[in-house]
Amino acid sequence: MKKLLVVIGLLCGFGLVFWSYLQQANDFQVTGKMNFFGLDQDVDIRRDEYGMAYILAKTDDDLWRAQGFVTAQHRLFQMISYFTIVRSEMSSVLGESLLPLDKRMIAMGLRANARKHMAMLNDADLRALNLYLEGVNAYIEFYQHEHPLELSLGLFKSRRWELLDLVSLIHFGGFIHSTNMTAELLTAELVGTLGRDLAAQILPLSRNPDRTGQEYMSATLGSDAQTLGLKLTSSLTSPISAWIPRLGSNNWAVNENRSTTGAVIVVNDPHLDVRSMPGMLHPIGLQSPHIQAVGYAFPGVPGLIGGRTNHVAFGVTNAYGDVQDLYVETVNPTNDNEYKSGTDWLTFERHEHTFNVRDSSKEAGYRVERVQYRKTIHGIVASDLGLFDDKLPGLDISLRWALDEGNRGGIGVVSMMYAKDVFEFDQALAEFDTVMFNFVFGDTKGNIGRRSTGRTPIRSDKNGAYIKDGATVGSHWQGWIPKDEMPGQFNPARGWVGTANNDTRSDDYPYYYSSGFAPSFRYQRVAELIEGKPRTSPDDHLDFMLDIKNLQAEALMPHVLAALQGDPAFEAWMPILESWNFEERIDLVAPSLYHAIYHYLAYVIVEDDLGEEGANNYTNNWYFWQERVQHLIGQEYGEYWIDDQRTIGKVENLHDMIRRAAKLGDAKLRATSGLDPTTQKWGEIHKISFVSPLRRSGLGSRILGGGSFAKEGSGETLNRAGYARTANIEDGFDSAFAASARLVMDLADAEKIKAVVAGGVTARQFNDHYDDQIPVWADGELLTWWLSKDKILESVGTNLTLTSKAKEAD
Repeated sequence: MKKLLVVIGLLCGFGLVFWSYLQQANDFQVTGKMNFFGLDQDVDIRRDEYGMAYILAKTDDDLWRAQGFVTAQHRLFQMISYFTIVRSEMSSVLGESLLPLDKRMIAMGLRANARKHMAMLNDADLRALNLYLEGVNAYIEFYQHEHPLELSLGLFKSRRWELLDLVSLIHFGGFIHSTNMTAELLTAELVGTLGRDLAAQILPLSRNPDRTGQEYMSATLGSDAQTLGLKLTSSLTSPISAWIPRLGSNNWAVNENRSTTGAVIVVNDPHLDVRSMPGMLHPIGLQSPHIQAVGYAFPGVPGLIGGRTNHVAFGVTNAYGDVQDLYVETVNPTNDNEYKSGTDWLTFERHEHTFNVRDSSKEAGYRVERVQYRKTIHGIVASDLGLFDDKLPGLDISLRWALDEGNRGGIGVVSMMYAKDVFEFDQALAEFDTVMFNFVFGDTKGNIGRRSTGRTPIRSDKNGAYIKDGATVGSHWQGWIPKDEMPGQFNPARGWVGTANNDTRSDDYPYYYSSGFAPSFRYQRVAELIEGKPRTSPDDHLDFMLDIKNLQAEALMPHVLAALQGDPAFEAWMPILESWNFEERIDLVAPSLYHAIYHYLAYVIVEDDLGEEGANNYTNNWYFWQERVQHLIGQEYGEYWIDDQRTIGKVENLHDMIRRAAKLGDAKLRATSGLDPTTQKWGEIHKISFVSPLRRSGLGSRILGGGSFAKEGSGETLNRAGYARTANIEDGFDSAFAASARLVMDLADAEKIKAVVAGGVTARQFNDHYDDQIPVWADGELLTWWLSKDKILESVGTNLTLTSKAKEAD
């Protein structure tokens, strides 16, 4: 026994020593001096106890250089990962399984679009990007000895960056926020399966509770809607949707009359897939003669995406602007080099791309795959690159994307840092062409506002919901929505603005902007909470962000209770659901039971018409159906959908459908845990697990990960914790996306903002600041991020000086 204890002690001791070694091996310099040739003057980098860097520069130029340097110090591995995706080289690193992603990047034309944008950059943004690039390359070239340990694995290669790489990353942001392509294909499948009239009844429905004339707006089908002869199968859209990150967010601002502090308060919690550490957002503070700012940045892009300056506070959500269209091209049957446009036959552009796909069985370590693809006046023929799966033989589908058609010449982020009020900030957003965001903002003068960004086409038929006939569509895009006419609002009489990925168009909005938005439940809850108090404090707004009341469940619950009443199979469910206050706490069983039902409700409603596989494909796309199904109940044509068309001589009602959903939900809960559903608390089946990108699952993943936490809330609560719906009964309810950051910015407080990220500052495995904000985030707490230079100097002790070699030599 003593020998065993000695062995265990030795192993533990060795483990601690080895762990300490790994931490040191992936550390980097944070004190003393580091040479950075080309700086105008020395730059101080102060870091707080969570490793967050505050850059104190004496010139604006040095600020951008230092931001590039510090970001590379913290996030080089993550930046190289993004860089490799954008360059369509993931298959060269990780093999065959990533080849579809590489092909998609070619189909999206990210590098080609970025090259066009780069040639049009205005002087100020071009300068800022080049200075940022200097900082990135200075770290890459001169500090290889402290590069992330992850790069020593030999998979990803560190190389000098070019301006094109930075601009490509900006376009990558546009890519992950452009999701309409999937909806268009799903719409075509619905038309092919159901016919035009029935398909139109279950297309996306959007709701804006603020509209007084037309509260609901539906996606519609024109006479030229392409059926393509498609039938709904899960395989048709999954190759596309598998690579689209789940996105969401909340943001709002209240004016001084609704604030207990007498100043504007701005709130933001962007929702992303937070599971892969350290998270996408990089916390940083920026100080120079003309810039005083703190917030979060996207690694590889100068400035901030969310946060505040000494004049303006701002936050973002995804606006879901429609900037993509698909076209079926008609190939000349006598000349496959031509396609039809009106009465003319035009010649395809032809291109080729070579992929070096990692393959250990080959002597060179990779195999070569050459892919040829075509381009039309609409865009790249994406079907040549496998975007729509091999299930679509003979169809030539091209993709038109706004980012393929030029830019205003700016990136917006730099100008935002200099804005003195919301009106100057709005002018800066006019340059924000690449990403379809909803910005909410407020200033120290008491103004508040919101504005949708992006380059959005004016469509002649005011419709982008379905695939067009490329031969007959003509000049479908007729310019761009003017930036001052994008959805927006300034200083409303009610004293607040907000968005939650919902439809923000007004009654009289003259353009087609999109037909696919998040359901209105979260936005409704924002309105309830803000208008429930005459004035609100910063602490109130943190409570609002953490709110877990599900308004969707509250609206549906009377139907659920009526359906289950008297059914002996659900007798034990009734008191649990009847006593529920719709708060999705981790210690309650009611949320488990409710989500088990809701998980299947849309499925059982459409399954008779779409079939099992088609129903799963439809209901796996949450935003496509949620508002529609909620509205369907009680509508005239709802009688058709509620009734099961397969049961001759019987007419089912909503209660029948709810009972069917409950039976499937009961089976799912039993399959995932093996326990009685009435004993399963929400926090036991609804968790969020933080993982290392080096080892997402399997042996060692827990050691490298950031822990697993019971997660309150759901996809319908402000404290977001959505899960991915799949057809597999054994797949549980674990959260896939949540708040990647939380920010409360009180413009009465010139010293700081309160914020946290769901991860850490550094993308370095074993580093102390890789995941140290996760416990704070999980507890619903916020940290202090300093805005005041004096408070930074007073409160932030760790100091690193970047100094120019040229200056030291003098």
